[in-house]
Amino acid sequence: MSALLAALREASQTTAIVFALMVVIELAELRWRDRIRAAFTGRPWRQYVLASLLGLMPGCVTAWLVVGLYVRGIASFGALVAVMLSTAGDEGFWMVARIPRTVPLLFGICAVVGVVGGFAADWLTKRFK
Repeated sequence: MSALLAALREASQTTAIVFALMVVIELAELRWRDRIRAAFTGRPWRQYVLASLLGLMPGCVTAWLVVGLYVRGIASFGALVAVMLSTAGDEGFWMVARIPRTVPLLFGICAVVGVVGGFAADWLTKRFK
C-alpha cells in the first residue's frame, strides 16, 4: 500500500510541475505573441532552425512551446518535427553534467537532424497532400 501511495504522490508532483510549466508557457506566449509569430513566420527554414535550437535546450519546456505554436497554426508541421528530432528532453541535463565534452557534438548532430527532418516533413506533407 505504501508503494501505491508513493507512486500517487510522485505522479501528483509531476502533474503539478507540468501544469505550472504549461501555464508559464501560455502566459509567455500571450505576452510575446507578436515577437514569437514574427520569428516563426516568413521563410520556412527559419522555423526549422529556430525549432531545432529550441529543442537543444535541456528539458521539455521548449518542445511544449513549439507544440503550442503548432496547435495555433504559427509553426509548421516541419517545425514540430524539427524540435522533436533535436530535443534531448530532460536527459539533456544529465548529458551536460556527465559528458560535457561530448555534448556540443551530440547537440550539433541533433540540430542538423532536426533541420533536415523538419524540411523533409514539410516537403513530404506538401507533396502528398
